[in-house]
Formats: sequence, C-alpha cells, structure tokens
Amino acid sequence: MAYTKRDTYTYDLYKGNKKVYTGITNNPDRRLKEHARDKDFDTMRYDTYPTSRSTARQREASRLAAYRKGLSEKNSK
Repeated sequence: MAYTKRDTYTYDLYKGNKKVYTGITNNPDRRLKEHARDKDFDTMRYDTYPTSRSTARQREASRLAAYRKGLSEKNSK
C-alpha cells in the first residue's frame, strides 16, 4: 500500500463572522501573508491536521458548495 503525503490544509478567511474565501495550501503562514496583500479579512482558520491534496480539494469543494447553497437560499427569500 502506497503512502499518501499529508501536507495540505483547507482554510477559510473571515471578515468578522462572514466567510470571504476558502482555499487549500501546504504552507498556511506563507498563504496568510500572500492573502494579506490583496484580500480584506480579519482571521484565517485552517484545519488542525494536514490531509492529502485530494482530500483537501474535496473539503474545499464541499465548503464552497455549502457556501453557494447558503447564498442562493438567502437570495431566494
């Protein structure tokens, strides 16, 4: 059985209580500094444990789908 490298985090950027961005990275500190240059946010929250890149992409897609669903439900009211 092949070993799967687990070095990728899924993260969210927040402005107050509002999520403004979701992404994945293998270096949260570097990514935080990169986002600080071009995004308006207060907090970066990332998963405590790194996962494989494919699992991180799945988590990112799931979070984006939930976010979009929430937006469409909010806009339909």
